[in-house]
Amino acid sequence: MVFRSFPSTSGSPHQSVAASLKAALLYVRTHRLAACIMISAGQGMAMGALILGWQPILLDSELAEPQLLGIALLLFTAACAVGAWANRYAPKNAPLAWAAIAVLLLTVSLWTAGSTNALAWPGLVLAEFFLGLAGTSVYIWQQSLFSDELRNTLFSVMATVSGIAVATGDFLFGHLWNTIGAAGAAQAVALCAAAVTTLGWLTGAGRTTTQPAAPGA
Repeated sequence: MVFRSFPSTSGSPHQSVAASLKAALLYVRTHRLAACIMISAGQGMAMGALILGWQPILLDSELAEPQLLGIALLLFTAACAVGAWANRYAPKNAPLAWAAIAVLLLTVSLWTAGSTNALAWPGLVLAEFFLGLAGTSVYIWQQSLFSDELRNTLFSVMATVSGIAVATGDFLFGHLWNTIGAAGAAQAVALCAAAVTTLGWLTGAGRTTTQPAAPGA
């Protein structure tokens, strides 16, 4: 399908990995992608805590038996898919605000899931829904900011940022789990992720972004 659908383009096969990475980092600095990086990091932190914490949160709430975790995973996967689909109705003229709001709603839902036992199920379902919504909106926004020449390298840079953020969320959750429990750890990571996301939103407010990539790029 790729060979039949996309025209051939000239690349730069002789460019070294180091040169490509240097150009990508320079592009990040020049084109003010700090807001996108921080909001992506906030989303990654919340996702890490959600992935690691949903099982102990449900079990600690005493509203789910271990044999129900498979059904819970199916429900959460469906909620995440619906959230990703719902992004088609997102406003196209405010990607910064929309991505930030979606990630903040994810953190609020995660915090809610850890607030009381009764809210564990609805909080986690909403968190999975907003994970799908936020993840899709953030990735679309990222691609609109990348240049065609550095798209693959910039995608790798942002994937690295997200991976580090997920690991950070996992580390914080695991470290706090032993002291304040799974619910409290999820709330703490949610607050940290919300703070990083809000800082990214404030950083990007009032700044113009680069021109979106051409359709089909």
